[in-house]
Amino acid sequence: MTIGIALGLVTLGVVYYIWRQGAGAIVRGTVNLANDAVGGAVVGVGDVIGIPETNMTECQQLLAAGKYWDASFKCPAGVLLKGVFGDVPAAVASSPTPLADAPAL
Repeated sequence: MTIGIALGLVTLGVVYYIWRQGAGAIVRGTVNLANDAVGGAVVGVGDVIGIPETNMTECQQLLAAGKYWDASFKCPAGVLLKGVFGDVPAAVASSPTPLADAPAL
């Protein structure tokens, strides 16, 4: 009897949550959970086989300096491709490049 009451309360709580948040919130939460799990697995496999984790600070610095080969090892693929074709993230666009301080010839 007590288990039935507890199960009923849990069911009512779930129904209330779905009603308040909408089914979209549950779907978004499930998708985010799956993305985090896959991302963690990818980083773990990369560590095992010797691929370093991406570091956006180094990535941004290398893109700003135009060192695309070195950036290919530090940047996620999407950020690297955008950087190669001139669409750099805001932090990169606002940071001075090493040649920006050089005197004009």
